[in-house]
Amino acid sequence: MEKIIGFRNILIHKYFGVDYETTWFIIKEELPKLKQTVEKILKELDNDIFFGAPNIQQLKTFKKDSVVYDV
Repeated sequence: MEKIIGFRNILIHKYFGVDYETTWFIIKEELPKLKQTVEKILKELDNDIFFGAPNIQQLKTFKKDSVVYDV
């Protein structure tokens, strides 16, 4: 997670210091791995009855102060 945050900070704050070759490598090679990991975690949460985790639909839409936010 720290690497993701660090990379985001470089992209956002070092406009002219971004290494495009490294950025493209991360987009092509690392993001698909991250997506698979996140999907696996969400699937496990959806199936986690013991801990009473909310299902994915409940996580996608939640209410706060009578306003519905879609995530």
